[in-house]
Amino acid sequence: MQRHALWAAMLSAGLLAACGGSGGGSKNSAPNEGAANVSMSGTAAKGRMANAVVTAHAVKADGTIDAGALASTVTDAQGNYTLRFSAQASQPYVIKVSAKADGSTTHLDEVSGTTQTLPVGFELRALFVPATGGNVTTSASVTPFSELAVSAAERSSGGLTEANVAQAVSTVTQLLGFDPTGVAVTSTTDAAADVNQQKLALLLTAVSQLANNGALGCDAGTAGAKVACVVDKMAESASSSSLKLDAGVSSALSTAVNTVLSDPALRGNVNGAALTSIVANLDCVGDACKPAPVGTTPEDKPVPTAIAAAKLMFTDVRSDWISVFGTGAKPGAVRGEASKFEQAMKGVQAPVEMLMKDSSALLLGVDLYNDYKAGRTTLTTVTGGANLLAGDTWAFEQFNSVACTLYQDEAATTQATAIANANFVGCSATYYVAANTPNPGAFTTWRHGFTIKPTATAGSYEYATRARQRTGTANVSLQPNFYTGTVSVQTDEQGSINGFQIAGQLAGAFKSGDIELVNEYHDWTLNGTRQGATSTVTGSVVAKDAANTTLATLEVKSASLTEIQVSRDSFGNIVHPEHPNAVDTAGGELSEGSVHLRWTIPGADFEGSFALSGSQWDKSLTMHTPTKAVLSGSLRTVEGGTISEFLTGKLTASVIGFDTYRRDLPSSPDNYYKADLSFVGKATAPGRPLLELTIGTSLKSYEDEVSSVSLQYRSLVNGTPRLVVSASASRDSNGVETFTLSEATSNLSMKVQGEATTATLLLGGTTTVGTLDVDKGLMTFADGSFVSVDMGL
Repeated sequence: MQRHALWAAMLSAGLLAACGGSGGGSKNSAPNEGAANVSMSGTAAKGRMANAVVTAHAVKADGTIDAGALASTVTDAQGNYTLRFSAQASQPYVIKVSAKADGSTTHLDEVSGTTQTLPVGFELRALFVPATGGNVTTSASVTPFSELAVSAAERSSGGLTEANVAQAVSTVTQLLGFDPTGVAVTSTTDAAADVNQQKLALLLTAVSQLANNGALGCDAGTAGAKVACVVDKMAESASSSSLKLDAGVSSALSTAVNTVLSDPALRGNVNGAALTSIVANLDCVGDACKPAPVGTTPEDKPVPTAIAAAKLMFTDVRSDWISVFGTGAKPGAVRGEASKFEQAMKGVQAPVEMLMKDSSALLLGVDLYNDYKAGRTTLTTVTGGANLLAGDTWAFEQFNSVACTLYQDEAATTQATAIANANFVGCSATYYVAANTPNPGAFTTWRHGFTIKPTATAGSYEYATRARQRTGTANVSLQPNFYTGTVSVQTDEQGSINGFQIAGQLAGAFKSGDIELVNEYHDWTLNGTRQGATSTVTGSVVAKDAANTTLATLEVKSASLTEIQVSRDSFGNIVHPEHPNAVDTAGGELSEGSVHLRWTIPGADFEGSFALSGSQWDKSLTMHTPTKAVLSGSLRTVEGGTISEFLTGKLTASVIGFDTYRRDLPSSPDNYYKADLSFVGKATAPGRPLLELTIGTSLKSYEDEVSSVSLQYRSLVNGTPRLVVSASASRDSNGVETFTLSEATSNLSMKVQGEATTATLLLGGTTTVGTLDVDKGLMTFADGSFVSVDMGL
């Protein structure tokens, strides 16, 4: 199987185990119960704890920890340890790491990079339950996040019982998307680390961020004392009954995670999108905070074995997947709603892109006319909106999506040469660019062309527009009719536009990323004001067919847009004002903004918000872009007057490293920016469970495929989660790919690395439950039985 196919297969498996069903507990899962000889290795870290005492403890019948140590050792300079002790299968044990009484225990703080002494009394703990008797070789990372599970179980009714331990471990696993005890400790700069190792490394750095900032009231004493205070506050906030950490800890930790992600020195090689599920869980509200219960079926009956739990999971998941999302020609409930939405929208282009480009073209043209007539510029051609185009070739990057030229005649055939003969403005808003194969020096563009004519009233202009195709200088009209309207502007003392009103009609819209016209024309109104660099806009665009029937309506309920000052070089290209080739000021271009809109058609409806922020220039100072875009909203179908919301969520795109990227050079491992994309949302349909999904992915500008994907999925019935699955796929610096899948309530997991064509399904990270044939999609269990995990995708 090719690696890209394996990637897809494992992501499908992640979604497979993420689309409903029920989990089974690890209770009574062991095929061989009895005495266990445990050999355990691991790392103690907040950061790595050197010269700390590590002990293993049994749990007494009353659910408390036995003070007597079954084994003891001391961590090395890297926080590593090895313990050997006797235990009993299926019984809980606690691994404890304590600072020495002589004050010689230290940790390497991730934020400051310094070695700090940890105070006497500082300790971290982790839970361990041997799944089998006999010789057991295992590992355990002891961190503030393994401490969360111990604290949650300890404070549950009955203390550290087997059931409480299983639920506490599952709750923390659901919060993080992985069991922190079973993930090796690495650093954020470890390029060979898998996704879960990177997540844990960043979370540990976030804890240090809290301590360094004096958060959670931990602002007194030594640096080590602040660390101890933060760890204690986190432990006290943990509960088996909620993913949210109490007393503001969730919010503080979420903020710390985002702070670390925003600092390249602290983030290291970690992809921000990988933390999407964790941040979403930390910020949960209401039912989203409920953990899935451990060890029962949907009928609240116990699951007797891990194999039974796995079979139930895969069987129910398959059933839910097919009934909700469908397979082949069967659409499924949610997919059916999506199909209704898609069919309703077919042939109707969302006019958001068109509204932005066409209004920019008109205002750019008016601004050029005013500046040229007033002698504020000598340029007769200006451009804007670089690299905002679709195209079938890299060459589209050298085009601007908006351009205007001054002309002597209304037919726009003779370019203006002086103030006296600058009578009209010709502008274009370009939507698609393609290379002209017979003539490599020419390109074909699909655009809206505008002719702008001043009227006798100051500040008032008329325009005419229609869709065009242009190759070189040859224009082909794609529409026989011109569509007309007016533009009125108000200007300040410097001649800059501080208010505008646009009304009239627009040409038909091009299909997104294509050259097809999807409607005949639009009616639109747009009103805006400007104070300083910030503008506000309201208005609407109504799409019409040739029979004047309304196809769609876009209502801009509110919009706030902020511009960044730009200049032009001698060719009229937009550059930074400090660019060495800057020759003329060019006013401003959009750098940040937010829009609240609603898009409706007879059978479907979308309402939401779109926000841009964090504008940066690239290192060559020839392009600027917002570095964060957030789209949030809901998709609804409308049938018989009934509105059904089937998908709601937030899509976030972030650009990282754009300020160190040179747009004028090819993208490469030495010259690139990274784009992180995340989605947090819910899907539902009549008669089906509520489906919660968080997914994050990352792509470097020189790569053809994403470098990592991380997702978590929950299925809720009557407000209670039935199943919580986490999956990840990553590729290290050597190109080695790692795929992981885990289900929190049953404590089942599997991992594929490199060229492996099989994956082992494990209980508790140690006991083999079954083996997956990746190529065949067949899971064979330890008892010889098997199930198909082929979803028929």
